[in-house]
Amino acid sequence: GRLRVLFTVNLPLVWPGIVTAVIFTFVSAWNEFAASLVIMSTAENQPLSVALTKFIGQYSTSWQYVFGISIVAIVPVIILFAVIEKRLIGGLTAGAVK
Repeated sequence: GRLRVLFTVNLPLVWPGIVTAVIFTFVSAWNEFAASLVIMSTAENQPLSVALTKFIGQYSTSWQYVFGISIVAIVPVIILFAVIEKRLIGGLTAGAVK
């Protein structure tokens, strides 16, 4: 049927494109700073990228907090890449084989 053709023929062909779109969308949404700074005005709803700037002052910087929050902010991106790495590499190398 049509559904089986979709899952057995079409989806494997477009899977690398879907994975790439998911990666770019997630990373751009995760790193969105300007919109978050303008839209989220209360301190309890701010994302990590905006909260990170609170530890950088004019005369002093709490580097231990900056580095700690940076590690926490990087972990979801690393986990996402580790989960879909095989599909991404497979998609990159699929066009190179003749």
